[in-house]
Amino acid sequence: MPLFYGKTYLRASLLSVINHVDKMVILYTNRPSYGFGTTMENPDTESELLEIAKEVCGDKLIWHQSNSGTEGDHRSEIYKYSESYDLILAVDSDEVFCEEDLVVALADAFNSDKRYLGISGYINLWRSFSWACFDGYTPIRITNLHNASGEAVINCKIWHFSTAQTIETTRFKLSIHGHKNEIRPNWFEETFLNWNPHEPEKNEDLHLVAQGIWTATPYDKNIMPAYLKAHRFFNKEIIE
Repeated sequence: MPLFYGKTYLRASLLSVINHVDKMVILYTNRPSYGFGTTMENPDTESELLEIAKEVCGDKLIWHQSNSGTEGDHRSEIYKYSESYDLILAVDSDEVFCEEDLVVALADAFNSDKRYLGISGYINLWRSFSWACFDGYTPIRITNLHNASGEAVINCKIWHFSTAQTIETTRFKLSIHGHKNEIRPNWFEETFLNWNPHEPEKNEDLHLVAQGIWTATPYDKNIMPAYLKAHRFFNKEIIE
């Protein structure tokens, strides 16, 4: 897990994977690492993030201090720890894996003849736990270290809370986002902040970069695991 901020969902994210990995390597950085700097104050401190990680991961935790300047370099630091392992599972702090699906996905990845496994099954929560957007993107999240090359896609439900953050955290995220130059003009003010669940005409074309995708649709949050149901935002109509 590359990590700079993200305490809001960090505990749930780690809980969703910790029972299915041998080690949890958190590649922590104390400054933006995805190509863009900011003068804004990080809403999360290292001590806050480390405390959550220790609580969930125990002796499985490896806390690595990273000084990378690009996303690729940051994520690639995992290879310092991957020798003798079979798989690398990449997890972002706003991603919560469905554990039942993850067991199958890891087995499929282990048996695959491809190195890079993309994930189909992202549920992009929108401004709450009760609305979600869907697309065809399949980010690489598992690497089979026994294979030299090749890509494939496997299924795994992932609750993605990138756009179900507080206004403060979202504003901070946009200031350092790896796709900052591609973010649609005025997306934060006109699309994110201006959305209202009682105004269905605002439910379409919500993606922060790509046009014509992401329609907010009602989502049954009650299928989520207990640690998400216990989250302080679970019953919020709009996360602010």
